[in-house]
Amino acid sequence: MPILTDMSVRNRNKEATEAALIKAAVEIFQRYGYAKARVSDIVGLCGLSQGAFYLYFKSKEQILRRIMHDFMEEMNQALADVSTIFEGETGEEVFESLTAFIEEMLLV
Repeated sequence: MPILTDMSVRNRNKEATEAALIKAAVEIFQRYGYAKARVSDIVGLCGLSQGAFYLYFKSKEQILRRIMHDFMEEMNQALADVSTIFEGETGEEVFESLTAFIEEMLLV
């Protein structure tokens, strides 16, 4: 079993906090729209202070840019795998691959 150092625990907590802020921002942007969303709404949803938000992101715009960047990364990864859709030998295999691809895209 690996021994956790203070640094590794802090890094994990930092990553978890950043992920919580991003998840909350996505939900708040969906609920209110970007223009009406406030940083206080985002931090309120994940139980953090506004000061904590600004330790991770400079502004509401910066967190939106991060969300869009992550979205594009996921889309690019899914699209990179598109060539495998048509590798099936039967129509059913191609259909299953296409269905899986569409489901993955909808998850993104």
